[in-house]
Amino acid sequence: MKSVMSLDFYDMQHKPIAYTDDDEHLYAYCGRPLAYFHEGSVYSYPGLHLGFIANGYIRDNNGHIVLRTPESGGGSMKMWLLPPPPKGPKQMRYLKCRRRPKFYALMRLFQSKIPGDEFFS
Repeated sequence: MKSVMSLDFYDMQHKPIAYTDDDEHLYAYCGRPLAYFHEGSVYSYPGLHLGFIANGYIRDNNGHIVLRTPESGGGSMKMWLLPPPPKGPKQMRYLKCRRRPKFYALMRLFQSKIPGDEFFS
């Protein structure tokens, strides 16, 4: 049985936005389900392709970085991160609707213009 640790995702201002504790479902710290991972992609529960996850980065459909894990940012990023808030009770996950087609984009080094807390809206 594989043990999974909680993994926090931060926006480009080093603010904690979301976490996963099962490597599949992404939650806000209040417990609201935000999205899920499937074959390297990030999908909303209504089935919209939001972006990609690779090497600790969540990228939008244009390939720009929206969220990152502490490990993805190199050695000194950890000292600048805001502490994550306490996790609220998880709400029931929504049904996963039919996934829409992926957008293939170049992986870019730039950050997204979409703020991390608006990415899942």
